Amino acid sequence: MEGKDCRNLVERSLPRSLILGHSFIRRMKVFLKNNAGNSLFNEHFDLKNSFLVKLIGSGGRTIERLMRYDLMATRATKPDILVVEIASNDLCDPLADPGILGETIIAFVDVLRHEIQHEFTVICQVIPRRNPPFPKYNQRVKKLNKCLWENVGRFQRGEIFAPSRA
Repeated sequence: MEGKDCRNLVERSLPRSLILGHSFIRRMKVFLKNNAGNSLFNEHFDLKNSFLVKLIGSGGRTIERLMRYDLMATRATKPDILVVEIASNDLCDPLADPGILGETIIAFVDVLRHEIQHEFTVICQVIPRRNPPFPKYNQRVKKLNKCLWENVGRFQRGEIFAPSRA
């Protein structure tokens, strides 16, 4: 086996990671692609020979839109590690309940765990905004992150990625 055939065989045997979410992920993918010649940045996070990384992100994604539009791509990727960056758009709706939103995110990841049987889940916390869309937005962020922290323990292998605990 030579060239592309050999590379495809190696790529199929590498662990896969999917980073799934809203416009932050889309912008990160564009940034990494645009800076591919820079040795500090590349779309595989310098893991190309040991790990496959796929980024799926679209602007305005809410958890409901993620389930509706990105579920098939998530299933097709069959990641070993799933990273979910979602919920800041959901919290922009003043009527959305942070507790229910947190439970919905956990339920979504739980469904994926059973369907695609990935080995590890990372749920990124929502970061408070310096210029929130409305006055109580950051309080809602704190409630959502607290809900995620309390419920992530249901996973055998799951984490909340957070610069600091909410």
